[in-house]
Amino acid sequence: MASTFESIEKEIANRTLQPVYLLKGEEAYYLKLLADKFEKSILDESEADFNLSVFYGKDASMEQIMLTAKQYPVMSPYRIVILKEAQMMDKRELSKIERYLMKPLPTTVLVIVNNGKDFPQALATKIGKVGNVFDSKKPYDNQVVAWIDSYVKQQGYTIEQQASVLMFEYIGNNLQNISNEISKLIVNLSDRRSITLADVSEHIGISKEYNIFELQNAIAGFNQEKINSIVDYFEANPKENPMALILSSLFNYFVKLLIVSQLPDKSNNAVSQALNISPYFAKDYILPAQRFTMDKIIRNIALIKDCDLKTKGVDSAAVTNEYELLKELVYKLIH
Repeated sequence: MASTFESIEKEIANRTLQPVYLLKGEEAYYLKLLADKFEKSILDESEADFNLSVFYGKDASMEQIMLTAKQYPVMSPYRIVILKEAQMMDKRELSKIERYLMKPLPTTVLVIVNNGKDFPQALATKIGKVGNVFDSKKPYDNQVVAWIDSYVKQQGYTIEQQASVLMFEYIGNNLQNISNEISKLIVNLSDRRSITLADVSEHIGISKEYNIFELQNAIAGFNQEKINSIVDYFEANPKENPMALILSSLFNYFVKLLIVSQLPDKSNNAVSQALNISPYFAKDYILPAQRFTMDKIIRNIALIKDCDLKTKGVDSAAVTNEYELLKELVYKLIH
């Protein structure tokens, strides 16, 4: 049956375990978290010595895994058998697990962890008939900032709203990468309990003055001089400012302006609800949505999409310097 992260977490805590679990999907964060819980939360240290087996898809054989799974636990109610990185196993080898699924041992908990979407659907369906299947999906972009806030709070800290947004803009929606970066930030806080925008800028390698937010603000203020200096900085530091990230952020920015421009109520609360953002940031969209006409916002969205295609070589000669395309784009956005 299909399960959620919370339901499997509860089964582990209550020891109401299924004989087989398939943990698959694109978001590695939840897969790793559950795999760690199966590995470390069910058996105590003495039990694990005799009843915990961990295999890796690149090196293991399914015959070896099934043979281990068919063994009864020693001085423990469960034997835990975990296959990690199942996506690295040949699909024909992986399919041999069907023989075990016909009569899984109730005292064994077999956990298959597959990073990615390529797990055979027919096999997943068969696993679901005798156990649980969890599909770990990447969060939508509008969910990530709230996730960052919640995750930091769970660690016993707080984070400034703009710091959360900046992390999302530069890291994206990969929760595993975000959690890793937050761990680094916390280590560098010393005795403080709050993560600031300055912390994110310093430890994740984002300039306080030359970042995507400052570029958006400069575009909203029609400040060509500031725009040029930011783009020059981006060009000089391409690894920290990849073109795909810049264009994606600009595209999302103007899409939000388009939404705001059509709202009958442009109060902070109405805008924050429409964009699913903190009311603190609503002002960053209300005034620009008034400065740009709706036609110009729509035109700018089209310009950004066109620039993105050109950086990928579509309808354009080979691009030797994509930041020249960016300079041309930002000039058009305000003229």
